[in-house]
This record gives sequence, C-alpha cells and structure tokens, in this order.
Amino acid sequence: MFFPLFAQTVDTSKLKRLYDRCLDFSEDKADSILFYAEYISIESAKLKFNKGDVLSTRLKGIHYEMKNDYTKAIEYYLLSLDAAHKLPQKAYTTSALSDLAILYSGMKRPDMARKMYLQILHETDVTDDIAGITSTYTNLGAIYNQLKMSDSALYYLNKGLAIAKPYEYKLDLATLYNNIGNVYFDKNEFQRALGYFLENMRFHSAQKEMSDLWIDYLNIGDAYTELKKYDSAQIYADRALALAKELNSKYKEASSHSILSKLYQRKGDYK
Repeated sequence: MFFPLFAQTVDTSKLKRLYDRCLDFSEDKADSILFYAEYISIESAKLKFNKGDVLSTRLKGIHYEMKNDYTKAIEYYLLSLDAAHKLPQKAYTTSALSDLAILYSGMKRPDMARKMYLQILHETDVTDDIAGITSTYTNLGAIYNQLKMSDSALYYLNKGLAIAKPYEYKLDLATLYNNIGNVYFDKNEFQRALGYFLENMRFHSAQKEMSDLWIDYLNIGDAYTELKKYDSAQIYADRALALAKELNSKYKEASSHSILSKLYQRKGDYK
C-alpha cells in the first residue's frame, strides 16, 4: 500500500479534494481510506476546519462497510450524521442519512432504511435537488414494497414521478418506472405492471443499454406469463436468454432459464 508524502502546505481545500478522491476508491483500497480519514481528522483539527469531523467520520464508515464490519460502519455514519447537523450545508446530512439507509437495506433491515429515507425527505427542500429527491422517493417506494405495504409504496413512487416528470428530459426515470411496475406485479395487477416495463424497454432500446434491456425483457416475459399470453411471453423470455448469452453473463442466463421454466410450467410443457 502506497501513501504519498504530504510535504506541501495543507489547507482546507486540499483536505476536501483528498476526501473527494477517497470516495472513488474501490474496496481493495479500504485501508487507504482509513489512513486518509485519520489524516483529514488530524489536519482538520490543526486548521480548525469545521467540516473535518463529517468528512473523516464518513470515510471511516465507508472503510468499515467495505470490511463488512457493519456495527462499526453504523457507528461512524451516525457520528458523521451528528457532525453534519452542526453544518449549514444540508448536503452532508443527506449523504450521512443515505449512507445509513443503503447500509440498513443491505443488512435486510428495511424498517431502519425507511426511517432514514423519511428523514431525508423531512430535511431536504424539494427544489434543492430534483434528482436526489426523485432517487429518495424511488428508494422509499422499494422499501415499502419490501415491507409488503404496497399502497404506501405507490404513494411515494407516484409522488416522486410527479416531481420528476417535468425534468424527464434530463433525468433517468427507469428505476422509478421499474419499481412502480414491481409494486403492481406484486399486487397481481399484471397489465398495469406491463405498461411500466414496456416504457423502460423503449427507453433502454433507444439508449442501447443492454444490461438494463435484459431486465426489461425478463420483466415483460414474466408479466405476459402471468397474463397467460404465452406467445408474447415466449418472445421476450427468448430475447432475455439470447441477450444474457451475448453479454456472457451466467447469472443472467440462469435467471432467464428460470423465467422460461416458469413459462413452460404454466403452458403444461413439463418436459
């Protein structure tokens, strides 16, 4: 592991740039993140840099999350949240809450993830960051769906859609549409779910986003299967499998075979 020498004069702008660099580090540089977090903490104290605590504690949280030490990660993210509340910039509070929400979601604790996302909405002005607010509503809808609270899921997803719709020319609404489709699918409203899946397919086809298009084919095939429109289901399930092979993804191939298996079972073709 290589650590550069800091011979040059350190100021607050350099510490902020160092923090920004650390956010791009991959998991194999987790130890470097901890080193720089300590460095930022020490130098910030010398400079009386008021953002030092929120930056260093967030980096420590990221380090421990990368190391799968979730107890420590939560501890430092909460310290980062506490430090963020002392600053006038709300972006640091939002980042800390988002870190906690994502971590809790990964830990299969949707109840705590929901609490964090609701807090983000409480502390954020909708006009400050349209993309960020849309993402929060999207994630919150997915969490409510995990909690089997479909009406609440649709409430937040549709609220996010209403906010984002005027800006759809510059926002990617695919995840939002997909989550709405998933809620209707889980409610057995397959025709309504299909509409959102088809909308995503049109978007991803135009953008030539193949991995996302594979998900669309899979969802559409599954929806048609539930609607007993087996010919259409076959077309999209076959497209999903062909694209999975083109992308050379064994995981995608396995998922495509699973959808095809379900289709043939519904058709009574057990062989």
